[in-house]
Amino acid sequence: MMTPKARGFSLIELMIALAIVGILAAVVYPGYTHHIQRAGRADAKALLMQAQARQESFFGAHNRYAGNMTALGYGATTVMSENKRYQVSVNATTVNSYLLQAKPNPASAQANDGCGTLTIDQLGVKAIRNQPASATEDATDCWKG
Repeated sequence: MMTPKARGFSLIELMIALAIVGILAAVVYPGYTHHIQRAGRADAKALLMQAQARQESFFGAHNRYAGNMTALGYGATTVMSENKRYQVSVNATTVNSYLLQAKPNPASAQANDGCGTLTIDQLGVKAIRNQPASATEDATDCWKG
């Protein structure tokens, strides 16, 4: 008489499957977090470029640059990016110069971003500041992607 074949997975098969999933997750996760941080930077860069355009418009109307984000028509002196990952503000201003900066929000996943603070000035110079010591990105990498 034939006995029915056992169905299901053995413990060994289950452990092998879990090991494969773990290895795949370990390989994929760093790339995923890098992609998320790049997306967060894109939002901050868009807000910086918008604020830069408003600075130039303000200069055309008042013959000087605005000293804060409120003067540029934003609701506060520090403005959060749409995804809440960056805090954008006017850092330094004279009559003929300004520096806009986007600092990573310490309460977001962007806090560990290797690019640190993104900046742009009245000449359109795009730079970074306050990078973590372990960072490998340069300003070109941070602003291009």
